[in-house]
Amino acid sequence: MLRIFIALLLASIPHQVFGQGVPLMTHFSPEEYDAHRQNWAAAQGHDGKMYIGNSAGILIYDGSNWQHLSVSTGNIVRTLKVASDSLIYYGGQNEFGVVQHDSLNNPIVRSLRNTLVADTLELGPVSSIKEHDNAIYFQSSNHIFIYTENRIDVIEAETSFTPMVTLDNELHVHQRGIGIMRVDGATLSAIPGGEQFSGSEVYGGVSFDDKNLIFTRDFGITVYENGNFEDADNEWISQISDQLVWRVAKIDSATFAIGTLLGGVFIADKDLNLLNVVNEQKGLQTNLVYNLFTDHENNIWAALDNGISIIHYGQPLSTYGERSNLYGGVTGLEKIGSRIYAGTTEGLFVMDTEVEDEFRRVDNVSRVVGMGRIADEILLSESNRTIRVFDEHTEIVSDQNFHNVYYQPGQDSVYTTNGSGIYRSPVKFPESTEYLFDAGSRIAELLLYQNEIWVLTDTEVRTFSKQGETLHIFSLEHDSGVTRFLKNIGGRIVAGTDWGMYIYDENEGSFIRQRRHDGSGFGQTYMMSECQEQDLWLRARGKMMKASLNDDPWEFTDTPYQLIGSKANDTIYKIICDDDNTWFGGAYGLYYMPGRDWNYQTEFNTSITRFYVNRDSLIYGGFGTPEESIVLPYDDNQLRFTFAGASYIKPGDTEYSVMLDGFDNDWGNWTTEDFKDYTNIREGSYTLRVRSRNIYGIEGNEASFAFSILPPWYRTYWAYFLYLMAIGAVLFTAHHIRVRQILKIQNIRNRIADDLHDEVSATLSSISYFAKAVERQPAEKRGRFVSLISESADDAKDKITDIIWAINPKHDDWQGLMAKCRRFASDLLESKEIRHHIDITEELVGKPDVEVRQHFWLIFKEIITNSTRHSEATQVNISIKKTGKKILLIVQDNGKGFNTNLVEKGNGLHTVFQRAEKIGAKAELKTEEEFGVRWSVHVDL
Repeated sequence: MLRIFIALLLASIPHQVFGQGVPLMTHFSPEEYDAHRQNWAAAQGHDGKMYIGNSAGILIYDGSNWQHLSVSTGNIVRTLKVASDSLIYYGGQNEFGVVQHDSLNNPIVRSLRNTLVADTLELGPVSSIKEHDNAIYFQSSNHIFIYTENRIDVIEAETSFTPMVTLDNELHVHQRGIGIMRVDGATLSAIPGGEQFSGSEVYGGVSFDDKNLIFTRDFGITVYENGNFEDADNEWISQISDQLVWRVAKIDSATFAIGTLLGGVFIADKDLNLLNVVNEQKGLQTNLVYNLFTDHENNIWAALDNGISIIHYGQPLSTYGERSNLYGGVTGLEKIGSRIYAGTTEGLFVMDTEVEDEFRRVDNVSRVVGMGRIADEILLSESNRTIRVFDEHTEIVSDQNFHNVYYQPGQDSVYTTNGSGIYRSPVKFPESTEYLFDAGSRIAELLLYQNEIWVLTDTEVRTFSKQGETLHIFSLEHDSGVTRFLKNIGGRIVAGTDWGMYIYDENEGSFIRQRRHDGSGFGQTYMMSECQEQDLWLRARGKMMKASLNDDPWEFTDTPYQLIGSKANDTIYKIICDDDNTWFGGAYGLYYMPGRDWNYQTEFNTSITRFYVNRDSLIYGGFGTPEESIVLPYDDNQLRFTFAGASYIKPGDTEYSVMLDGFDNDWGNWTTEDFKDYTNIREGSYTLRVRSRNIYGIEGNEASFAFSILPPWYRTYWAYFLYLMAIGAVLFTAHHIRVRQILKIQNIRNRIADDLHDEVSATLSSISYFAKAVERQPAEKRGRFVSLISESADDAKDKITDIIWAINPKHDDWQGLMAKCRRFASDLLESKEIRHHIDITEELVGKPDVEVRQHFWLIFKEIITNSTRHSEATQVNISIKKTGKKILLIVQDNGKGFNTNLVEKGNGLHTVFQRAEKIGAKAELKTEEEFGVRWSVHVDL
C-alpha cells in the first residue's frame, strides 16, 4: 500500500519544466564513504572541504578521500554550520559542539554541552544552527542555545520549535501553536502576521535581495516582503506540499532548491517558476531527501536517506537517456521547429521541447542506421527499408536502405548512398528513386560542392559529375587511417580521419593535413558540425572542441566541454544547433547545452591533506594550520604528502602539479595522483607547493606547507666543533710525526755520517798512509803499496755504494732487497769458483724500514764475504724464507770453521751481531774448526 501511495504521489508531481533534461549527478553510496546510510546535513568549510552530518558522526570529503569523525551521545549529526570565524559547528542527538584539531592537526570534535549551567538538561535533537550578531544559535525542539565567548544562554520554548529561518537579515524561529517570532538576543518577540503560521510547521526559508521565501507543510511557499506575508499561488507549489517539504537551500542570487521526503528535489527561481525536478526517475538515489546544501560551484549536495548525491545544477549541461525515455545510442539527430528527433539503435524518439521534458517513441520504427532532414520532414533508414517521417507520422517509401543522405535547402533533389551506389530522389517524392552510378568503393559520406558530387571512401576523396564521370581522385596521406566525415564548412571541404583533419586547398589541388595552433595534429577526428555564426564543433582526441571558422591556424577550445561524452566508451556522433542551444548525440543518449558559451569562473582551494614520514607516521592531519613549525630529525627524511582540490565536478579527474622549494628545480608534470613521495631529503628549510586543476583546466588556489629537516648528528654545530678539535689533534699529531720524521732523517744523516766515518774514513786513512809510504820507499818496493792503495780505494767505493743504495727510496721494498742479495752472492761465489745453492723466497711484500734494509744487507754481505775470504769452503748454501712474522736468513758453508774464542775483536763476526742488535734481530753462529760455519739471523717483519 505504501508503494502504491508513493506512486500516486509521484504521479502528481508537476512537470511544467520543459527542455531541461537530467542534470549531471555524482553519487556516493554508503559503501564508498564507509558510514551509515542516512545523511542529515552538509556544509563546506573555508578550506573547500565538504562536511556531511551522518547518523554515525561527521564525514569529511576533500575531493579525493573520506574521513570519519565520531560524535558522542548517539553519534547522529543532524545539522552543520560553518561560521564566519571558519569554525565548524555541529548539532546532534542531545549534543552540540565544534570541530577542532589535535596536536597533529587531525580534526576532532569538542562538545559545548559542558558549558551549560544545567548540565543535566535534556536537549533532544539539535536540528538547526544559525550565526547572528557574533553568536552561534543551536536550536533543538525545546530550546535555543546561544553560544558566545564560551558562554551559553538558553531560550526555552513555550511549546516546541521548528527550524530557524533568516528573514531580512533577522533571525526568526517558529513555535508550534504560536507562529513565527523574532529572536532578539536571548528573548523572543512576536512579529506582525507571524501568528498565521501557528497551526503550520516551518521547515526552512531563503532570502533574496527583494524578498524572503518561507516553506511550510500547509501553505507550501509564503512570500515575506516589506513586512507582509503573502501566499504564493501556483499549481506546482500547491502540489509540492503533498511531497512533504523538509529542507530548502539557496543556490544563487535567483534560484533555490527544495528537498522533500517523497518527491526528491525541486528547483525553482525566486519568482517561483519551477525549473527542474530531480527524483528517482531522473537518477536520484532516493526521493527521501533530508537536507540540501549548495557549494561554491553551485553544486547541490543532497543528504539522502541512502547515500549522498551531488546535483551539478551549476553546470550548463544536462542529459537525456533512458531516464528520459530515450533508449539506445544516437545514430541520427534533427530538429524541426520545437520538436527534436533522435534516431537510435532502438528506434526513433521525439520530444517537443516547449511542452515536454521526456522523449516519446515514434511507432513503426526500429533500428535507425541513417537519417537526414529534408525540409520539414525526416528521411530515415532501417536495416532493410527507408521511411519518411512528417510530424510524427511515418510512411515507408522504399524497401531499400541508405547510409547517408544529403540535401541542401532550396534544391529539388535528395542524394543518398547505399554501399558504393549513389541515388537521387525528388524532395516531395522520395519513393521515385533514381540510381545514378557506382563510386567504385564504399562511401563514408557524400556532399555537393560547386555542382560536383564529392564522396569520401575508406582511403580517399573522389569527385564526380552528376552524370557519374570521375573528375578527380584525391588520396589522403598513407597513414590517414579510417575516414570519418566529409563536410563543407564555410566553403571549405574538410575531411576527418583516424589520424587527423584535412582541408582541400584549391591552389594546391590536394588535401592538406591541418595543425592546431600549438603545432600538434588533431589525432582521431570523429565528427564535425557547423553551427550559428560560423561556430564549429569537432570531436577529436576523444574530446569535444569548439572554434570559430575565422581562426587560422585552427585554434580550438576544449577544456570547458570535458563533461560532454565523458563516460567510458561514450562517443559523440551527431550535433545539431538550435538558436543558442546545442544538442550532442552519442552512445549513451543526448547531452543538452543551453547557450553557446561556457565559462567556469569559480575559485576553489587546493589542500594538503596529510603529511607522513617514512610512509606511515602521520605528522600533519590536514585540518587547520600547525601551531608550531614542523621540524623533523634527519632520519625522518622519507616523506609522503597527500592533497586534494576542492572542485567537485568529476573530482576523480582533478590533476595536480607539485614543487618542493629547496629541492625541485621546477613544477612537476600534471597528474591525477593525489600524493607525492620524496626520499633522501637533505637538511634544510623547505616549502611544499601544490597546484590543482579541475576537469575544465581551471587551476585552484595554490596550497603550501613549510617544514624543516635537521642535519644528521655528524653535520651539526657541535659535530663541527668536534671535527675542529679532531683536525687540531690530527694537525698536532702530524706535526709531531713530522718532527719525528725530521729527527729520524737527521738520525739517518748522523748514522750515514757515522758510517762514512767508521766504514770509509779508516780506509781513506789507509790510502793516505800507503801513499806516504810510496813516497818513502825505493822504486822497486813501491808496487806493493800501490796495490794496497788500489784495494783500499775499491773497498771505499763498495762501502759508499752500499750506503747510497740503502738510503735510495727506489730500493725500499723487500723484493728489491732480495734481488740484490741474490745477485751479490751469486756473483761473488762464482768469481771464487765456489759451488753454491741459493733459495730466496718471493713471497715477501711491502717495504722494510730503511735502517732494517741497510743493516740486513750489510749483515748478509758480511756473512757471504767472510765465507768466501776466510772459510776455504767449496760449497755455500744460502736460504732466506718467511716464517710467520719473521724473515729467517741461513748461510751454511763447508769450510774449515774457527774457534770463536780465538777470533779477534775487529773481525766481521762482531759486526754482524752489532748490526742485528740495532734492528732488533737475533743472530746465531754455529762453528767449529774443520766443521764449517752456519749463520742464522731472525728479523721481525
